[in-house]
Formats: sequence, structure tokens, C-alpha cells
Amino acid sequence: MERRKLGNTDLELPVISYGASSLGQEFRRVTIDEALQSCRVAIELGMNFIDTSPFYGRGMSEVLLGQVLRDLPREDFILGTKLGRYDLEHFDFSAKRVAESID
Repeated sequence: MERRKLGNTDLELPVISYGASSLGQEFRRVTIDEALQSCRVAIELGMNFIDTSPFYGRGMSEVLLGQVLRDLPREDFILGTKLGRYDLEHFDFSAKRVAESID
């Protein structure tokens, strides 16, 4: 997998990332096994930059990612996420919620 340096950091990201919205069933229904397997295969193929959001599946994406990633060394993957939108009608950009999202 081709990689590129991220700005002035030491991070090198794959040119293709794994978008985890499908784990939250944002576009169609997927089984848990299908979701977990797709993430595992992506990582095995070098797509170790994973894009997620607490909005995807209203948290389900992050729960399933946790199942896949918990057995991997932390340095084997990079997470990118968003904050502010947590439900269809719920937006929260408060400092408290930002800190909770980062933690």
C-alpha cells in the first residue's frame, strides 16, 4: 500500500483509508461478522488509517471497531474521527463534549 507523509508530522498514512461508516450500517444492513471481517481485511491490506464518527450507527461503528482493534498493537493503526454530531437531532460542540470525544 502506497503511503504518504502527513504534513510536518512523523505520520505516514496509506493513500486509501478505511471508512467505518458501513460498520454503523449507514448505507445498508451488514452483519456483525461482515463488518468485523471487512475491517480486518482492510488492515491486513495496509489500510491502517481508519475514519470513524460517533454518528455512524449512533456509536455502533466505534463499538465494532473496538472489537477489531483491541487485539492489535496500538501503533498498528491510526484513527481519525469527528465530533459534534451524535444523533440525527443532537449536536454538541461544548468543551466538555469535545474532551469526552477525545478521551
